[in-house]
Amino acid sequence: MAVVQEEGWANLTVRRLAERLGVTDPALYRHFQGKRELALAIAGRLQRLLLEPVRGIAAETAVPVRLRVERILRHHLDLVLATGGLPVLLIAEASTGDVRLAERLRGIMDEYARLLGGLLAELEPPPGADGETAAPEELVLQLIALPAAVALRCRLFPDRKPEPERLRWLMSRHVDRVLSLPDAAEPAAGQEEIA
Repeated sequence: MAVVQEEGWANLTVRRLAERLGVTDPALYRHFQGKRELALAIAGRLQRLLLEPVRGIAAETAVPVRLRVERILRHHLDLVLATGGLPVLLIAEASTGDVRLAERLRGIMDEYARLLGGLLAELEPPPGADGETAAPEELVLQLIALPAAVALRCRLFPDRKPEPERLRWLMSRHVDRVLSLPDAAEPAAGQEEIA
């Protein structure tokens, strides 16, 4: 993951990874036949980093649903920031025809959406602009839009690191707005609203 974050997807090869780890190419080829296997391994690591905590948060039934939803999305956001938007690169790689990687990523997102959607189903759904009730699947899509946008920003503008605390505040406000709840606390002095 560090090679991709620091050097880009194009520089991720078994040879480069072996060099970085201080092992021989043949030693690493016993574990990874090439870039596709490395991509699957990265997806597996991201799956554990994302879903294991999400499962735990979702299971905390003593915590109000709205707070669990926000904690899940903050965890997602923190993972995006910690990996420099790495999931975006995996999605791009999967779109080049890597069927196994695409299936793995779909599985990750399906479970994530199911866990988040299950929590949202416990809330009274907010009405849409047309007065219709938003389905949990629609709310999931709206909620994960912010972490996805941050991931794209991390990849496209690596020199413009977003302020994590500001993003966490923005996430809280985003959750409130999507769920049609009152706004989150106002930003600290000197922090203007992001348009």
